[in-house]
Amino acid sequence: MYRYTRVAAALMAVTLIATVLVPAVISAQDTEEERFRAIAVVMGNVATGRNSYVDIVISRWTTAEEREELLKVLMTNDQNAFREALTKQEMTGWMRLPDTLRQEFRYAWVRTQRDDGSREIIIATDRIIPFVEAWNRGRSFDYDITLIEMELDANNEGSGIAAVGVKFQVEDNKLTIENFGTQPVNLNSIRKTN
Repeated sequence: MYRYTRVAAALMAVTLIATVLVPAVISAQDTEEERFRAIAVVMGNVATGRNSYVDIVISRWTTAEEREELLKVLMTNDQNAFREALTKQEMTGWMRLPDTLRQEFRYAWVRTQRDDGSREIIIATDRIIPFVEAWNRGRSFDYDITLIEMELDANNEGSGIAAVGVKFQVEDNKLTIENFGTQPVNLNSIRKTN
């Protein structure tokens, strides 16, 4: 386990705190499906340097009501209650690595929509926990949320991070995000494909 002290971690924490404390500029609208492809590069302490394409598809945006419900649960309950509330949300899209099954996600929100057309997208889902990990019930079992942040320019190209296995803690109305790994996965060369 590693508490973030690096710039990327600080940016992610600030982004997610802002997601909780600052209302988004736009709410969920009916939208066409958006497809993105990125190069995921592992920079943590396991499989360092390993990379692969990842496809991310957003089929709908989380509604303002759904977002408020999740934030209320997050700020007043523990991680388990938040995960349960998240899994009850309607699917907002999915992500997939080559030769794997897709993993659905339940939260997709445009946190910032700028005048120049650039935007920041936050995605969250419950983490798939392998059988052996569930059987052993080690510390990693408590890190059961995956967060993705994508920063896109007006041409829908950019970069981001994916923190696979995070844990939330709320104290004095402040959100702390703890990643089980040493660093999030870098999402490089993100581009919209449709």
